[in-house]
Amino acid sequence: GYPREMVGLDQDLEADLGIDSIKRVEIVGELMKRLPESYAKALGDTAELNREQTLMGIIKKLESLSVTGDPAVPFDYAGTEEEDAVDIPPFRHVMVPCEEALDPSVMRPIEGGLFVLTEDISGISDSLKHLLEERGCKVYVVQRSVLESEELLNEWCIDFAVNTERVNGVIHLAPLSAARISPRSGMEEWRMELLRNEKSFFLILRNLYERLQPGAVLISASSMGGGFGRTGVADLHGLSIQGGGVGLLKSFLDEAPQFIMKAVDFDPGDGEDKVAAALLNEMENLGGRQEIGYADGSRMIFRTVPEEVDLTGSEGDLRDLVVLATGGGRGITAELLRDLALPGNVLILTGRRPMPGEEPEDTSSLATAAELRRYFISNAHSGGRKLMPAEIERKIRGILAKREMRNNMDDFRRRGATVHYYAVDVMDEGEMSRLFEEIRREHGSVNAVIHGAGIIEDKLLRDKTGDSWSRVVETKVMGLMLLQKYLDPESLKFFVVMSSVAGRYGNSGQTDYATANEIMNRICWQLSGLWGAGVKVRALCWGPWGATQFGAGMVISATEEKFAARGIRLVSAESGRRCFKEELLAAGQDVEVVCGEGRWEAHEAAHRELRATTESYQADTSAYIGPMLDGCMERDGDGGDMILRLDVEKNHIYLQEHCIDGIPVLPMAAALEIMSEAAIHAGRGRTILRVEECRMLHGIRFEGGERKVYVRIGPVAEMNGDGSEVEVRLLIDDLVKERAAYRARILLVDELPARPSFAPKLFRGEGLSVKEAYDNWLFHGPLLRVIEEIMEITPEGSLSLLRSSKPSYWLRCATRDDNLWCYDPALIDAAAQMAIIWARKFRDETALPARFGKIIRYVDSCPEKLFMRFERTRVEESHLVCADVCFYDTNGDIVLTIDDMECVSNAELNRLGSKAGRGRAEC
Repeated sequence: GYPREMVGLDQDLEADLGIDSIKRVEIVGELMKRLPESYAKALGDTAELNREQTLMGIIKKLESLSVTGDPAVPFDYAGTEEEDAVDIPPFRHVMVPCEEALDPSVMRPIEGGLFVLTEDISGISDSLKHLLEERGCKVYVVQRSVLESEELLNEWCIDFAVNTERVNGVIHLAPLSAARISPRSGMEEWRMELLRNEKSFFLILRNLYERLQPGAVLISASSMGGGFGRTGVADLHGLSIQGGGVGLLKSFLDEAPQFIMKAVDFDPGDGEDKVAAALLNEMENLGGRQEIGYADGSRMIFRTVPEEVDLTGSEGDLRDLVVLATGGGRGITAELLRDLALPGNVLILTGRRPMPGEEPEDTSSLATAAELRRYFISNAHSGGRKLMPAEIERKIRGILAKREMRNNMDDFRRRGATVHYYAVDVMDEGEMSRLFEEIRREHGSVNAVIHGAGIIEDKLLRDKTGDSWSRVVETKVMGLMLLQKYLDPESLKFFVVMSSVAGRYGNSGQTDYATANEIMNRICWQLSGLWGAGVKVRALCWGPWGATQFGAGMVISATEEKFAARGIRLVSAESGRRCFKEELLAAGQDVEVVCGEGRWEAHEAAHRELRATTESYQADTSAYIGPMLDGCMERDGDGGDMILRLDVEKNHIYLQEHCIDGIPVLPMAAALEIMSEAAIHAGRGRTILRVEECRMLHGIRFEGGERKVYVRIGPVAEMNGDGSEVEVRLLIDDLVKERAAYRARILLVDELPARPSFAPKLFRGEGLSVKEAYDNWLFHGPLLRVIEEIMEITPEGSLSLLRSSKPSYWLRCATRDDNLWCYDPALIDAAAQMAIIWARKFRDETALPARFGKIIRYVDSCPEKLFMRFERTRVEESHLVCADVCFYDTNGDIVLTIDDMECVSNAELNRLGSKAGRGRAEC
């Protein structure tokens, strides 16, 4: 919404334009996608570009690269679709411990290297140091006295980084000696525990980030019983501030997937040698979950399991309460308070700033951020003032926040509650002490607490300052500690903290925020054990929220789309309030509750693939799957999925005949056949009737080095007696990120339907030389040249004669020609070839396939010769070539059909035709 003159190339991206380091990474990533691929190759790592402070700096960096003129890449045009969101799971989830042994298939023995350990006082750091030195490692131990001083620790890291080689691992052991401190202790003691157990690990990782070797192992150990405190058993010695490493490492993994990261919890009673041996095993284990516990001789992981709430309370339990809500003036905390804003209830709300007065008239009539933005821009121009976009955005946020607070207070009072607001710093013990004194004097004891105070200062870990870390973490953690210190458990009914899935599952740029939320989760479990069943303690780990009654919510529309692509649905105000109310009325002591619809367990389980050098796949030697999948490896995935891994390059000789700019590229027709064979394998005896919504999301190029190709087959769903359906996705290189290259929905039946006859209408056009088309317009090698004659071609479509293919033509090691294709890829590719021929003749453009709407087959094997009728549809689409394609035999019986094929058309791709027939030579 800003005029061009307000946005300068030399303005600071963050200070002037309000673009922080997280958003900068997104922008640079999108920029590199849109630039020719040669820029990405010349640049390599985008880290330098991400660190530029101005747009001009980014431009100059790109201009300095040695880049040759890169032609348009076909997939820039064809791979325009995003993967659909997956099925949405239930709203409420809890954490359940499950025993899981180490996977020997992903073990890598440590043989040398440099490791940094932080000292504990129980001897575990000495034992682990000894084990590593026996394996030829160089080990440095950061002494406890250094960990207790931020200044000394920063100096240690600087000296270490200057004088040593690359680091193979950082193992944070200090929390294994975490103190159990009295709930009535003071801020100084709590802050020291927070520095030694949590902040020190952040400082080491930040300071040594550039020295970490790819594949470095980063482990945070803790001592909360092996279940991260989830037993709910009170520690008679006091509270322990630890466990934030879970959130830190899960978030850091999003920022730095080149490292191996784990948080491991132990029973404090385990001996030092036992703990050291377990830690060494985890260091050598390259796969599996990030959150692991050792208890009672077992190795545990923690699954996210849907669980219905058991309501035992009544509406009367929510009346006649004195409710204290930190951060309760706005945001989701205020939204949840609406169901407690009842007659007879007293709401005591706190915030960092005083309650705002009435809004000035000049902005009060401007309802939206866009209207306010136009107002400030106009004022700046008319007054000759120079306002930066970041300054205007701060003004807008301030106005909208104050409005939200005033609207919420009015709403609470309209609902019948007595409302008091106090400007209080929840990290200031003096202010909190005086607040509780006044509450007791005016209202008696507090009956319910909602701790929603918190701030967010998102930055990548390597860019985060120590002061910023403290502001983010201490607002939540020190605020929580002061609340529990001054509360009277005897009169307390509910104690709820606003936690987040950012801690449970990680989120890039929020290592500090995730740390804070996980520490709160751990403290809440301890308080539940300490206070007993009389107080309902909840740490509600919220997913991202949409708009509240008076506020915009947590995310903008672009971010909402990103969440949706990961299978995460925004929490609505209605569903959030319902969940909160149900937790207050629920039975049991489910302290840690994940609230929101998302693929939480699938996200955690995906890390099983992390950094595995060898994976636990097994060859299925009992049955032949299909020609494309012959010899593939199989294993079970999460959520009932099946995963196949295949070696494409060695066996698939057709790739050398399908080269684009000299690089072998997987044809979409081959991807379709691979997914179809996988679906038949999952269908166990059924055959394919049709494939629906087969889409290319991005192309698969085989350019230098081996690439792993995976097929993820979803659970087979019965279709009420009409067969079964399965979703199949083709992935490349990385299962963890779950970015599919192709996907399709496939219907399986017991037997194929009768073949319909076909009486084609003539196009009444002239023919075309097949040789000239292949030589001048197409880039396909001899194997793929199956169009034998183009009998007619007009603006409406074409009619041609084809020959079918056999697996032995396409695959080096095809063992069984009697088991023919599901969908002959030569025929499917011929339809895509015809789209190129048509586009070159009538548009002088080249078209590449992006989508097959529906493909129906009527026979198990195709005749040697058949006709292909290519009929244009959706002719108004100027950038697409859309067609229905029918393949039929010489008797006029249909063999297979393609409905609604979409090919993306662009003149820049015409250069591909100049390389027709030279695929083998170029590859």
